[in-house]
Amino acid sequence: MVFLQSYGLPVALAVRILRKYGTAAEAIVREQPYRLAAEVYGISFEVADSMAARSGVPRDSVRRMGAGIATVLGQAAGAGHVFMPVDGLLNRGAALLGLPRAMLTETLPKLADAGVVRLEHHVGAPGPVAYLPDLHAAEQSVAEALARLQFGRDRLG
Repeated sequence: MVFLQSYGLPVALAVRILRKYGTAAEAIVREQPYRLAAEVYGISFEVADSMAARSGVPRDSVRRMGAGIATVLGQAAGAGHVFMPVDGLLNRGAALLGLPRAMLTETLPKLADAGVVRLEHHVGAPGPVAYLPDLHAAEQSVAEALARLQFGRDRLG
């Protein structure tokens, strides 16, 4: 608890972290602080980012950029969007992270290779789009189920 409060966390958030991770909490905060934003209610990207900075994570680390991109895609999902055009994702990611867009453009393929984001080209779209991997899988599953309903199992190939 003392360790978590040394990061400036309110008691309520420190308690949530301890309940979630137990004795592993300190190690997770030091080594994987961005997990907190994804897994602990009430921990925003900004709070996790502040904790990461205190733990020595560089502002231009691929890990930080991945967490920022995932946050932007998660926010879009919260607004009802399964994917985002990469152009908009890069703009919003650069604003959230306070990094040059070019740096994110260069890093995005690495994030795709690491499974942080899924990149695709849609017919008729002006450019590539990006998904969170879970949302891409869900969309594929729904599309396959709809095809089965429309065409029957024999025609799916």
